[in-house]
Amino acid sequence: MFKIIISELEYFKYFFIFIYGLILLLFLGTIKFEHIDLYFFMSNSSIIFYISVGIIASVSDKEKRERYQFLLPFSVKTMGKQRLLFVILYQATIFLLWLVLYLTGYFSDNSELIWTLISINMFNLIIIGLFVIYTDLGFYGIRFHKPILALIIAGAIFLYSATMLNIKIQVFSVINFGTKSFSAYMDFIKLPYGALFMTLFAGIIYYLSYIVYVNRKSYLK
Repeated sequence: MFKIIISELEYFKYFFIFIYGLILLLFLGTIKFEHIDLYFFMSNSSIIFYISVGIIASVSDKEKRERYQFLLPFSVKTMGKQRLLFVILYQATIFLLWLVLYLTGYFSDNSELIWTLISINMFNLIIIGLFVIYTDLGFYGIRFHKPILALIIAGAIFLYSATMLNIKIQVFSVINFGTKSFSAYMDFIKLPYGALFMTLFAGIIYYLSYIVYVNRKSYLK
């Protein structure tokens, strides 16, 4: 399974060099400039993550890499696992940079922040997982899922954006514009069981994604 992941990294190596170069510049800028905070780095590195995953998926689809990979001696289950593990490991490298900034204590000594970092990390994985399910369901010959999942994904992206914005505003203590329900959500993800819930939910989404993939009617685009 890791052979497939390594081959993908090799195939997209110049793209990843560029992407990690951008993330590293953001990382160094976050440390150097006082007006740039941890949440700026989190939100922008997340945007790079989303865009880069989308580009990789688009290129792979255009070049029919999935069809090529099925010529290799790997089972459908192995293929299903590796495509999800690839995303998880990619996001994990970005999360590690968040963790480095947190552990330095340069931005905040708030003990609740670590749970927020974990929750946002899982939120990133959940959004990509929903996109993957959205794509794979298209191979089942059903159409009603598209508007439903599109609304869910749009809602998840909006919630993520609102989360990042509200966190940043709360850090600077400028204004709290959230509703009571949104404030409760913000309080929830700052707690250990909030981070645990987001982790379990991400696990469920990725398990569903795996099940949807291995039961697809076709793997040839």
